[in-house]
Amino acid sequence: MPGAVTSHERPCRVLTARHVWLLVVLNDPDRFHLVADVIDRVPGLQATAAYAKQSIRDKLIEHRQYIERYGEDMPQVREWTWSAS
Repeated sequence: MPGAVTSHERPCRVLTARHVWLLVVLNDPDRFHLVADVIDRVPGLQATAAYAKQSIRDKLIEHRQYIERYGEDMPQVREWTWSAS
């Protein structure tokens, strides 16, 4: 690939769980971004799900700020488990 830069020329840094989660949140592959994407793409959902989409955006901002401040996920994310039902 012309103009490609290899990463082995620079020292590597170990990624912590915080870094990995920030990469996920910043790069949009998490479940919150996926739901927002569905709202944008499914006909008729934009108008009926506008409040849900705004709530998702607000939670992502809150989560990112929490991670930047405390270096870990918010308790509601960190302690979440699948329910049996």
